[in-house]
Amino acid sequence: MATNTHADSVAVIQPEAARLDAITGREIVRQLRPYVELGADVVLNFEHVDFITSEAIGYIAMSCRRIHHRRGRMRICCLKPEPFKVFQVTRLTELLDGVHDTVQEAIAAYQGKPGRFM
Repeated sequence: MATNTHADSVAVIQPEAARLDAITGREIVRQLRPYVELGADVVLNFEHVDFITSEAIGYIAMSCRRIHHRRGRMRICCLKPEPFKVFQVTRLTELLDGVHDTVQEAIAAYQGKPGRFM
């Protein structure tokens, strides 16, 4: 399950699971769907995530590409060292619009740059 909030015209989605796998990855895609369809600006907050599988990375990459296709943007924040290594090895950090230490930094990075929100 994930928590959705909105701050400064940015959707913030925070997975509650410590482990992101195929099942929780699909849940994130489900949570992202309305924002993807609108091409919204999104922050994925990985504060609670300790482990991420390749399946979950695939779902995140797919959602990021779809958001970009609709001129939206996706940033991530609060990555712990192990999940961050997975993002780097898979080069997903290059697909994302930014990797930030805090939610506030990720949201602030959108300010002054045109984007879309629901």
